[in-house]
Amino acid sequence: MDKPLARRVLLLPDHATPISIRTHSRDPVPFTIAGAGVEPDGVESFDEQAAQRGGYGLVEATKLVGMMKG
Repeated sequence: MDKPLARRVLLLPDHATPISIRTHSRDPVPFTIAGAGVEPDGVESFDEQAAQRGGYGLVEATKLVGMMKG
C-alpha cells in the first residue's frame, strides 16, 4: 500500500515593495508554511520582522521547494 502524501502549504509574496522606495526590491519577503510535520513556532503576525524571528529565520528561495517536501 502506498504511503499517503504529506500535505503542506507555503504562503509568500512574489517580491518586496518597501513603502520608502515605492517600487519592487530584492529584499527578503516573509513566508509561512503549514501542514504535515510543521511545528508552530509562536509567530502570530505576518511581516518581515516577525518572519525573521520565526523558527526558520531567513531562507534562500532555492531551499523553499525542499521545505515543501518535508
